[in-house]
Amino acid sequence: MRSATHVYTTSRRTLLAQAGTASVIGVTAPAASASAGQPHHPDAELLRLGRELERAWAEERAAHAATEGTFTHEADEYTDPFVELSSDVVRKIEAIPALTVDGLLVKVRAIQWCRDGDQFEQDEYKHLSTDARLAHSIANDLMLMRRYVA
Repeated sequence: MRSATHVYTTSRRTLLAQAGTASVIGVTAPAASASAGQPHHPDAELLRLGRELERAWAEERAAHAATEGTFTHEADEYTDPFVELSSDVVRKIEAIPALTVDGLLVKVRAIQWCRDGDQFEQDEYKHLSTDARLAHSIANDLMLMRRYVA
């Protein structure tokens, strides 16, 4: 029999399962839930910036494609404003703490922009301290998660 003072706790597995479900729902539903009078997504601004980064990065890639193979000052002058726009969005993403898995996935996308879409290779960071290797490993794991959630 449970006493009146029994405290219920949630296991890590339950929290992770709920976070995974929330991230799948949260990626597609924040705009709809806000308009339906439901609570505001904790990472709404990061999600908005994530969409802004996708648009800016697409424009940046198009600018680079238009000047591909052209290594001139004029080509740089043409592409630099597109790179700067993406960079500005990434700086904003960097400054906002992520409160959900959705927000972390936006930050991972910003890391991918910094790395031109590439993951961290183990050879790149095997010489680093354990904590730095773990941070890189987490970033790679989140990049993999993003593929399955987004």
